[in-house]
Amino acid sequence: MNPLDALAATDIDPELLGQIRALVEQQQAKLAGTDFSITALTHELGYYRWVPFDKASEVLGGEPRMMFDETLNTA
Repeated sequence: MNPLDALAATDIDPELLGQIRALVEQQQAKLAGTDFSITALTHELGYYRWVPFDKASEVLGGEPRMMFDETLNTA
């Protein structure tokens, strides 16, 4: 059972109940925004963990570069 519904079943002042409902809705909206931010930041962090290991970050020339490319292609 929803706690707000249980509260409504008591003899609470309807105006006070309305204020409590508004506060609960406001907090739920903040939590939804926070969850989205956490998810976005988690994905961004995952991206930045792999950027230093990208092929473009390797500064090699000649034979070491060919060996790196072969290893990258087989992996």
